[in-house]
Amino acid sequence: MSDGLDRRDSFPADLRVTMPGSELAELMAARDWSSSLLGEPRTWSPALRSVVALCMNSRFAMMIMWGPELMMIYNDAYAPMLGHRHPSALGRPIAEVWSEEWPVLRGIVDEVLDTGQATYSEDFLLVTTRNGFLEEAYFTFSYSPLPEPDGRIGGLLDTVAETTSQVLASRRLAALQQLGQVHAARIGGADAVAAAVVEVLSGFRSDLPFAAIYLTDEEKPDGQRQVGGYGLDGRALPPIGPLADATRRTLAGEEGVTAVDVAADVADLVEPGAWRIGDSPVRTALVVPLGLANADRPIGVAVLGTSPYLRLDGDYRSFVDLVARQVGSAVTDAQAYDAAQRRAEALAELDRARTEFFTGVSHELRTPLALISGPAEDALADTAEPLTQAQRERLELVRRNAGRMRRMVDTLLDFAALEAGRLVPELVAVDAGVLTRDIAASFAPAARRAGLAAEVDSPDVGPVRLDPDMWEKVLLNLLSNAVKFTPQGGIGVRLRREGDVLDLRVTDSGVGIPADEVPALFRRFHRVRGNAGRSHEGTGIGLALVAELTALHGGTVEVASEPGEGTTFTVRIPVEDAGAVAEPVHPRAVDRYRDEALQWSATPDAGPAPGSSAPFVLVADDNQDLRRYLARLLEPHYRVLAVADGQEALDAVRREIPDLVLADVMMPRLDGLGLLAALRADPDTATTPVVLLSARAGEEAAVDGLAAGADDYLAKPFSPPELLARVRTTIGLAQVRARLLQEQTAVALTLQRSILGPTRLPDGFAVRYEPASTTLEVGGDWYDVVGLDDGTIGVVVGDVVGRGLDAAAVMGQLRSAGRALLLQQHTPARVLETLDRFVALTPGARCSTVFCAVIDPATGTISYSSAGHLPAILVEESGGHRLLGDALAVPLAVLDDLTRPEAVAPLPAGSTLMLYTDGLLERRDDDVDNGVDRAVAALTAARELPSDAVVELVANRLLMDDHDDDVAFLVYRHPG
Repeated sequence: MSDGLDRRDSFPADLRVTMPGSELAELMAARDWSSSLLGEPRTWSPALRSVVALCMNSRFAMMIMWGPELMMIYNDAYAPMLGHRHPSALGRPIAEVWSEEWPVLRGIVDEVLDTGQATYSEDFLLVTTRNGFLEEAYFTFSYSPLPEPDGRIGGLLDTVAETTSQVLASRRLAALQQLGQVHAARIGGADAVAAAVVEVLSGFRSDLPFAAIYLTDEEKPDGQRQVGGYGLDGRALPPIGPLADATRRTLAGEEGVTAVDVAADVADLVEPGAWRIGDSPVRTALVVPLGLANADRPIGVAVLGTSPYLRLDGDYRSFVDLVARQVGSAVTDAQAYDAAQRRAEALAELDRARTEFFTGVSHELRTPLALISGPAEDALADTAEPLTQAQRERLELVRRNAGRMRRMVDTLLDFAALEAGRLVPELVAVDAGVLTRDIAASFAPAARRAGLAAEVDSPDVGPVRLDPDMWEKVLLNLLSNAVKFTPQGGIGVRLRREGDVLDLRVTDSGVGIPADEVPALFRRFHRVRGNAGRSHEGTGIGLALVAELTALHGGTVEVASEPGEGTTFTVRIPVEDAGAVAEPVHPRAVDRYRDEALQWSATPDAGPAPGSSAPFVLVADDNQDLRRYLARLLEPHYRVLAVADGQEALDAVRREIPDLVLADVMMPRLDGLGLLAALRADPDTATTPVVLLSARAGEEAAVDGLAAGADDYLAKPFSPPELLARVRTTIGLAQVRARLLQEQTAVALTLQRSILGPTRLPDGFAVRYEPASTTLEVGGDWYDVVGLDDGTIGVVVGDVVGRGLDAAAVMGQLRSAGRALLLQQHTPARVLETLDRFVALTPGARCSTVFCAVIDPATGTISYSSAGHLPAILVEESGGHRLLGDALAVPLAVLDDLTRPEAVAPLPAGSTLMLYTDGLLERRDDDVDNGVDRAVAALTAARELPSDAVVELVANRLLMDDHDDDVAFLVYRHPG
C-alpha cells in the first residue's frame, strides 16, 4: 500500500490527468511501471510524455501503442471498448490484449510503421471477445505515427470511436422501412403478406437469423397455423420442447414477449450463412405476440432467432418489438383485407340475389295487382249496378293505392333491369316540347291542390329521338319531388333545345337541400335528413331513378339548391334530329304519380262530433287515405280527430287531452316517436295512452316502440278487428289505472293529513303543506307546533330523504318522537341528540334534516338547533332580516355521540319568523342561495300582513306550478 502511495506522489506532474473523476489518473499513477518494458515514466522520452499527456486529458477515445512491443496506454474514453480486458490492458503489448483481433489489426499497424502514413477505417467490423463471447463490433478509427525527435517512429496513436450502435441501428432501420412497405392492398391476403414479410426479414439474418410466423386457426388441432418462416432446415420448428410450449402459451394470451434458450433443440436446424464472421450456434429466440393492441388474445406469434454475436440488450429487444408490431400490423391489415374481400363478394352475391328476387317478386306482384285494380275499376265504372257512396269511397281507396303499389313495382323492375343491364332506351321520334307540356298539364292538379302556382315553359322543339316512357318518369319524379317539398310558392318547368342537347329544368320555391346532402342526393335509398316535406312516405329511389334514366341517354342531372329558398334540377340529354314526323305520345304513368301527390295536400279532415261522451281518440298519420280509413273505423265507437303529422297532433292535445293517441311512426315535421316523447315529458299528458302504427314489422321494431314509452305497437298491414280490439283494450287499461291512481292518491292524502296536524294553532302561527305537483301528494316533509306547559312553544320543520309512502311513514315516526321530546321540556339540542339515536335504529330515517326551536313569547327569544337543515328566516318589522344558522350541524345519525349546538336569538316586537323545507326554494339549474334570497324578499314584502296572508303570499311567489318535491313551512308573528 505504501509503495502505491509513494508511486502516486512521485508520478511526474506533466503526465497527471487533470479531468476530475478520472479512473485512468489513479491507474497510471499507481502502476509499477518499472516492471514494464516502458520503464519508469520519468525516463520516458519527451515525445512519449507529450502524447501521453495529450491522450490522458482528452475526452475523445485514444490509445497509444509505444515501443517495439507496442505497449498500450489509453484514456478513460477508450476503456469501455476493452470490456473485461480493462484495467489489466494498461501497459501491456497490444498483441496480448487484442490477441484474437491481432491478426486483423497487425496489417494496419505494419502499414503505418512501414510507410509512416496515417490510416483511416470507417465502421470497421471487428470480431472481439472483450465481453466473454465472440462479438460483432464496429469502429471508426485512425492509426497515426508518433515520431521521435530523430525521425524514428516510436509508436502509434489510435483515435477511435465505436460505431456498433449506429451500424446496428442503420441496419435495423432498413429492415423496418422495408417491412413498412408491405401492404395488404398490393399483396393480398394474410398468407401472401406473411410470405412478403418473411422475404423482407430473410434479408436481415445478421439480426434475425431465423423466423417462424404462426397465426391462430381454430380449425387446427393445436389452434395455430404456420404461415411463413426462413433460416431453418425444413422451415419448421420442433413441435415439442420449450420453444413450442412458449409459442402455445403466447398464442393463448398467457404470456407476453418470452426469451427461450434454443441451443439444445433448434441450434442444429439453423441454416448457415447468416453472418460474415462465422456460424456460431443460435442460443436465444424471442417469442413475440402479434397484433395484441386492445385484444385479449394475439392474432398470432412471431418466433425470432437472435444473433449469438450480439448482446440481447434493450436496443435489440426494442428492435424485435418494432418488427413484431410491423408484422402484426401487416397481418391484421391483410386479415381485414381478406374480410373486406369476402364481404364484397358476399355483398355482390347478395346484390345479384336481391336483383333476382326483386325481379321475380315484382313480376309476381303484377298478377294480384291486376286482380285488385281491375275489378275495382270495373265496379267503379258499372252503371248497371251503381255503388253506394260508402262502397264507392272504399273502392276509390283500393284503386288509388293499387296504382301506387304498381308504380313502386314498376320502379323496382326498372332498377332490376338496370342492374342486370337489360334496361335500354327505346328511341322513337318525339316532340319533347309537346310531351313535356302534356305531362306537366296532367300533373298540375296536384300542384293546385297544394296551393302552388305551376308555370310551364315548354315550346315545340321538333322531332328528336327519345325514350318517351323514360322521359315521363324523369319529369314525374322531379315534379313529385317539387310538390312534396314546397310548402308554399310555386313550381316551374322549363324546356329548351340548345343545339344537340335538351335542357330540362324543374324549379321550386321549397325548403331547399343542405349542402352536405347534395353529394348523396342521387344515391339509391338515400333520404335527406330533417327536410320538412308534405309527407314522410317514400322509398328514396325516385331521384336515383332520374339519374340512372338520364345516364342511359348519355345525359347528366345537376342540382342547385339554397336551404329555405328553393331548388332547381337540371337534366341535359344529348339528342339528334329524328328525321321523321314525331309520333303522338300520351303520358301513361302520370295518373299514378298525380293521385299519390294529391294525397299530400288533402282537404281538412272532419273533427270529432260535438257533445258526445264517447272516449276521444286522436289519429295522426301523413297518409290521407290511411288517416281517413282509421277515422271511419273508429268513429262508430269514439270521438275521433284525424291530423296529418305529429306537430298538428301535439297542438290538438294542448287544446284537449285525448283518451288515446293513435300515431304513425314516420311523419313529417314531428314523427310518432317525437310526439310520444313530447307527451311523456309533459306532466299533463305523461300517462295518456299512445298506440304506434308503423310499416316496420318484427319483434325488434315493436320492442323499440314499446321501449320509447308506447302503450302498444301495431305493424302495418293490420286487420280492422285487431286495431279496434287494441284501441279498446288500451283505453280500458288506462281507465283502470286512472281509478287506481285516484284511490291511491286519496289514501295517501288521508295518511298525510292525519300525520301532519295540528289543526288548531297558537296565536300568531300559520302553516302550509304542498304536495309535489308531479307525483302523489305524499312525502317526507313535515312541520309541528307544540304548546308547552311553561308557556313556551315548540316548533319543528323536517325533511326525510326520499318520497312516497315509505318517506311519509318515517316522517310520522320522527314527528311523533320530536313532539314527545318537546313535551318533556327538552331543549332543542337535546331533542336532536335523542333523535340521532332514534334515527340510527329506524330504517330509512338516516340523514333526515330537522330544524327544532322553542319560542318564548314572554321573553321574546327563540332557542334553536339545526340538524343539517336550511336556516330559519327572521324579518323585523322595519324590514331588516337575519338567518338563524348559528347552531347548524350535520343531518341526523350521520355521526355517533354528537353533541348538538344550540343558539338563542331575540324576537323583536312585530317580527316574522319562517321555518321551511327545501322544496320551497328549489329551482332547476339554480343555486339554493338564490332561493334563500327569494324567500327573504317574499317574507319581507309580507311583513305587515297577517300570518295567514303571509303564507299565501310566500306560496304564490315561491312555489312553481311543476315543483317535484313536497313543501312544508310555518310562519310565526311575534306580538308587537
